[in-house]
Amino acid sequence: MKFSMASLILLLSACAPAAYKNYHKATNQYHPPLVHAMEQLLAEHNNNENAEIAAWAKDFWTGFEKEFDAYKPAKNVVYELFEVVQKDHVKIKIIGGNWCSDTRTQIPRLIKVLHQAGLSPANLEYIQVDRNKNSIPAQANWTAPTKVPTVMVYNNNKLLGSIIETPSKTWEKDLMSLLKK
Repeated sequence: MKFSMASLILLLSACAPAAYKNYHKATNQYHPPLVHAMEQLLAEHNNNENAEIAAWAKDFWTGFEKEFDAYKPAKNVVYELFEVVQKDHVKIKIIGGNWCSDTRTQIPRLIKVLHQAGLSPANLEYIQVDRNKNSIPAQANWTAPTKVPTVMVYNNNKLLGSIIETPSKTWEKDLMSLLKK
């Protein structure tokens, strides 16, 4: 059986784990699925006709990788989270303002914890808000948060609690506390 170089590359890329298929051209890196999902969402916001919203998305992504790479979650707690995430139906909803300094520093750290805990991109929702805390794009029945970021933790579609602005201990410890309830 003869394989051309192109068909061999195609075959190997089809067998590669999903984490290695998310190539980011600007940084010449492959991103984990959750980072790739955030990147795709921010790219949509960056293409927004509103220049201010596009600028927020660009600013948010500029510091995202730095914060993601610098954060070092506690491995033992992440392992506990991994066990819970794999057996239960955990969902995370984040309401963030890309203009907000807490969102720009804290959300990349949270995404790293969720990535290491094995959360599927399908179980992560990120809603961007403007400075008046209106959702972008506008959503029906929207209840604006008082502060951003607001991270809501669900298990089996039941809201277990929220983490507002910054964790009280660390992202991994605060998430584990909510999931143990």
